[in-house]
Amino acid sequence: MTEKIKLNMWERLIAMSILPKESNFVTLRLIRDLNGKLGPSPKEIEKCGIELREDGKGLSKWIDSEMLADTEIEIHKKEKEVVAKALESLDKDKKLLQDHFTLYEKFVGDYDGKTNTES
Repeated sequence: MTEKIKLNMWERLIAMSILPKESNFVTLRLIRDLNGKLGPSPKEIEKCGIELREDGKGLSKWIDSEMLADTEIEIHKKEKEVVAKALESLDKDKKLLQDHFTLYEKFVGDYDGKTNTES
């Protein structure tokens, strides 16, 4: 079962950064597929003006307006659960950042317990 979720480039990059680096085979397969869906395409890299820092740890340049444009991503229920569990773990450990806020709302839910993708 899949659903479509709107994410901007920042949210997509942040989601990729919080995914587990270690897990079981099935989860790692889901993460591999998620990274393919969330990662920027060559066209998006050019459009957003994304340039990596020389050390490869982060971005050195981008175009804000393009980074904030939403893209509809189709993800499987199990892929969504992987992102939600990563966010819930950060929340439990009190390590959520403001950068995670909109992702948390979209993948876990707001204070009413509803995700922004639910009607």
